[in-house]
Amino acid sequence: FAQDSWSLKRLTLNGGLRWEYLKSEVAAAEAQAGRFVLTPGQQFPAVTMPIWKDIAPRFGAIYDVFGNAKTALKFGANRYNESRTTQFAERYNPLQLLSANLTWNDINGNDVAEGELGCVYLTPGCEINFAQLPSTFGTPRLNTVDPNFRRTYNIELTAGVQHELFRNVSVNANFYRRDFRRLRITDNLLRTQADYVPYSVYHPITGQPITVYDVTPAALTRVQNFDTNADPDGGRKHVYTGFDLNLNARLPGGGAVFGGFVTERNRRNVCDEPDDPNALLYCDDWQNDIPFRPTLKLSGSYPLPMGFTISAAFQSNAGRPLGGFAGGAVTDCPGIRCNRIAGPGYGDVGSPIGTEWPLTNTTRYPANCPAPCPAGQLVFPAGGPRLTSAQINLPLVVPGTEFLPRINQLDLSFAKNWTFGVRRLQGQFDVFNVFNKDTETAYRDRLFGLASYLQPSTVLQGRMIRLSTQIRW
Repeated sequence: FAQDSWSLKRLTLNGGLRWEYLKSEVAAAEAQAGRFVLTPGQQFPAVTMPIWKDIAPRFGAIYDVFGNAKTALKFGANRYNESRTTQFAERYNPLQLLSANLTWNDINGNDVAEGELGCVYLTPGCEINFAQLPSTFGTPRLNTVDPNFRRTYNIELTAGVQHELFRNVSVNANFYRRDFRRLRITDNLLRTQADYVPYSVYHPITGQPITVYDVTPAALTRVQNFDTNADPDGGRKHVYTGFDLNLNARLPGGGAVFGGFVTERNRRNVCDEPDDPNALLYCDDWQNDIPFRPTLKLSGSYPLPMGFTISAAFQSNAGRPLGGFAGGAVTDCPGIRCNRIAGPGYGDVGSPIGTEWPLTNTTRYPANCPAPCPAGQLVFPAGGPRLTSAQINLPLVVPGTEFLPRINQLDLSFAKNWTFGVRRLQGQFDVFNVFNKDTETAYRDRLFGLASYLQPSTVLQGRMIRLSTQIRW
């Protein structure tokens, strides 16, 4: 890494260049014995991983507008390469846990999934439908990586202004934009969109028709996921936009106030999905009206006579997405967003998920489903088209538009100082969540139709009082 700075009258320029080399590996390994291990002792060869050699330039400029060091304009242009340690290689480790959703019917009612690989479903002792296993289950990991895969990075542009309003009081306003490049895309080489059958169903909330797709029986077990860089002309993108405003003030008498307001938005376009047509539903966030999410934080302290100090902190945090963020190494799953989901990291941040409707061959429309929805009837009637997958989760609301409630919290602190020679004693009385807010911070479930749908599972910690003492010498 090398950097330097130059000053030209009221303009200061900063430049830097970082060179990065990253080489990872997946060593040869052997499968240990287990219930669902097809071939105990099976040898897996080492996996060839891409080697990355990347640069990360930095550039910044600061301009003193009036030459009195009270107003400064700031600009920055930087490249940040995706942070990777062992995480990337772990995705392609053949001994990583593989998962698959299989139909299970508890025939004898003992609440145990009985059955061994190769058994015939619904025969005595075989309650698991192993016929639904991907053909590559138990063999090397379903995801393979393009040896020419190039490292994901983002270009960050920043612009801001910092101004001293008057002595000891300054404000700072900034704009941020991060454009992620070389995004990852997962292509199941053994499937195309022609391997999916459309089903016309009705939205259980609006009653309007909607199309969902399920893989054909012939293609159900065909899984060979190949990770590579998305075509830069294919439309896939991820852009973060943020604005912040910060205040810093030192008050007469030794008091201080500081805080900030930030509003931000992440938008993605994954309409270049190569296989599953379900992934095209809500695929373009530029058409999905994704909102900005504001957050406000303020804190301050003020010394009082006789060694007392009072301080307060208020925060108003935007609630997180309803279902959090889906992410990680996806191998095979029935959910509509499975092939859209990317793992964690810059540009691979998991997609937000929200209300989904779990569809199976026994699912019924809710009794209050508005017309033209056939309330109370089977979604997939007997004698009609049936699902191949054990379950499909149909998004009912645009992902990224449902959020948990905003969290507003006020904390207060009172302190008293005593001095005994070289020793200093401080007693402190803190009150957290002064107004005893019980805002929901998580729900039991986001799946529509379940009894636990949108039932709170955790709430904000209630009012809490703390007494503490510090001795310094």
